[in-house]
Amino acid sequence: MKKLLVLIWILLLILPLAASHKKNVDFVTTGFDLAISGTKVIGDTGFTDNKVGVTDAPGGLITATFTRAAGSASTVVFYFQVSYDRGTTWADFIQTVEVATNHSIISGTTVRVSEPVDLRGISHIRWSKAVNGDAANALTAVNVAISW
Repeated sequence: MKKLLVLIWILLLILPLAASHKKNVDFVTTGFDLAISGTKVIGDTGFTDNKVGVTDAPGGLITATFTRAAGSASTVVFYFQVSYDRGTTWADFIQTVEVATNHSIISGTTVRVSEPVDLRGISHIRWSKAVNGDAANALTAVNVAISW
């Protein structure tokens, strides 16, 4: 009986820790290229429907990463859609991520920017569109991840 009580006590201590682990999900498996002044939307080559279930996440962090040409200076905008009914219907998410291509260089010409996002009440989120505002340079390895 004592062993059973100790086992139950240990489980009660461990289970909350197991439920609080963090998740990190890339919206697309492999980053794609984004043409000069280009726009890419769900369904375009390399940009598949990429819904991520976030029902239990009150908030998270969206991280955009891409490689730019040296000297590039413009803005890239990432758009998202959310669902409140497990992915049956979608609405444009009020929050976008705008990144200056010469901002937050992590190495060489790779840019990475993270922004917090409020996910309360949202069942799923998906990356819906990327817009390259650079009229002279394309981007490569464009990807976005969400973590919570």
